[in-house]
Order: sequence, then structure tokens, then C-alpha cells
Amino acid sequence: MKTAFLKCGNFYRGNLHCHTARSDGRLQPEDLAAAYRERGYDFLCFTDHNIYTDLSGNSTADFLILPGMEINPPPQPGNDSEFHFLALPGTRRDREAATLPPYVHGQELRLQARHDADYLQSLLDDAHARGSLLALSHPYWSRVEYDQVLALRHLFAIDAYNFCSAVIENAGESFSCWDAVLRRGGRLWGLAVDDTHNFYPLNAPGNDAFGGYTMVKAASLSQDDVMEAIALGSFYSSAGGPEIKDFYIRDGRACLLCSPAERIYFSSQARQYRWLIAEQSGNSLTGFECDLRGDELYIRAECYDERGRRSFTNPIWLSAEDGDGASDATGS
Repeated sequence: MKTAFLKCGNFYRGNLHCHTARSDGRLQPEDLAAAYRERGYDFLCFTDHNIYTDLSGNSTADFLILPGMEINPPPQPGNDSEFHFLALPGTRRDREAATLPPYVHGQELRLQARHDADYLQSLLDDAHARGSLLALSHPYWSRVEYDQVLALRHLFAIDAYNFCSAVIENAGESFSCWDAVLRRGGRLWGLAVDDTHNFYPLNAPGNDAFGGYTMVKAASLSQDDVMEAIALGSFYSSAGGPEIKDFYIRDGRACLLCSPAERIYFSSQARQYRWLIAEQSGNSLTGFECDLRGDELYIRAECYDERGRRSFTNPIWLSAEDGDGASDATGS
């Protein structure tokens, strides 16, 4: 059996990407944290541009604040591509293996307007050596292609859905880039994030908060347990879609359990892999199960509600060379 989620623990809802008045956001960190907490979130990571924010001391028993930063060199004249990386807190193992001092609150990066592969890799190398987990942000918005992603080391995840980019510029979906990376063996988890800047009020149509989030199954609501689960891929991501309760492969069959959905899709490296669509009688789906073909490198799942809102899992890897991740570490 291979599973997408840790066996023990609870699901916690959080946003791993937001901006405050410390960079180009409009709200103070405490006000933004209060807004997420009021809407039922369990954790929030502050990721202001090129300035490290560590307000983890303000965490409570029921609301976790994670330290972080978005690393992005200034735009390069004549180059349409930009590269933005989330530097999230690493696991205990990442911190123990660090060879450079960790980032501290208020630490600022002074970056060059360069986007060549060597410079970008040097930024990732430095952050990795400080014990950070690194994710690529909004590749579609950034005009980043899959082969550029594959060339970078130390990434653990990629934005598949970015709510701010979707709302503000209609450029928030990067599933095609993520799938291209997966098809070519790049083992990256897929994130849904807000990337909120609060350019518009929280109740306005242009609001870019509360639309992209991760549901992390972790042993507890602590930084170490949440980040360990995220590093393993024990989470699903959502743009307001159905709740995913379980996703696993057992005895040659893939199985997804979810709250009522209208459509469910299983994806692999092949086109048009498996799908199930509710009948027009009004019946909804609460799961899908099917046989594997036997040639899959991986399986991931997506489900949609009647309004077209999507939730999606991370891939469960089935190839001979199993890598790190929930599909290997949590199965029995």
C-alpha cells in the first residue's frame, strides 16, 4: 500500500504565501494573521519579498505562525521571465544539516537583477544551506518553463495554483508546468497558495486572500510536525474545492475518498488517464477507485465541485526508483 498522507494525525488548513506591509502588502502582519484565524485557518506563513519575517513567537495553541520569505531578484531588463522562491522553515533534519547560520527576523537580501541559472542556483544553495525548504512560485505568471525548473536543485515543491495571480492577472494556474516536470521525473509537490497582497479589501471582489490553501495532515499543530508533513508531501491543496479525505494505492488499485464532488480525475504521465463524472440526475461523487494499468510513473488526483472549484493531491510515485515523500514514507 502507498498512501498520500501520514497515517496518524489531523488535517490543518493553512496558507504558505502572503505579503504584509513589511514588503508590498497592505496589511500589518498581526492584522493579516487575525483575518486568517477568524476564517478558520490553522497556520499562516509570512513570506515578504527578500526580508525574513519570524513572528513564530506569536503562535498560539490553535494558530501557528511560520517564519519565511520570498526570494526574488529584481526584474532583469529585456527578460520576460522572473524567478521567485519561497523559503519556508525546514524540518529538524534540515536545520541539523545546515552549514550556514539560519535566517533571522528582519534579515534582508540584497539581490542582483540577474536570472541566469548560475545566479539563481547560488540563491537556492545559500537558502538550502541555512536549513530552508524551497518552493518555486507561480511559474505561469513568472513565464518560467518546465525545463528551467528541472535545471534547479534543492526545490521540493512548485506552485500549481496561485490565487493572487489568478484574481489579479488571470495567470494563476501552473498545472501544465507541474505536469511537464512530473512527466520528466522531477519529484516536486504541488502547492495552492494565496500570495495575498490585499490590494483590495478583504470583502471586495478583487480580494486575493482565502482562495488557495494547503490541508496538511500532521501529527500536531507545531512547526516541526507541520513542516515534516509538508516535506513528506502529506497534504492536499485546494482552490475551494471538495475536501479530500484519503488517497492511496492498494493491491493495484488507486482510490480517492472525498466530500461530494461533481468530477474526479486521476492523472499520470499518460494523456486522458482515468476520470469519473457525476450523472446529471443530481447525484454527487464521494470517491473513485480504479485499476492501475501497470506502466504508471506516478498517480495524482483532482476533484471538482459543482462550481468548478478544484482540490488536488500530490503524486504517489510508482516507478522503481522511489524517492523521498509521503508515498514512500507513510505506506505499509
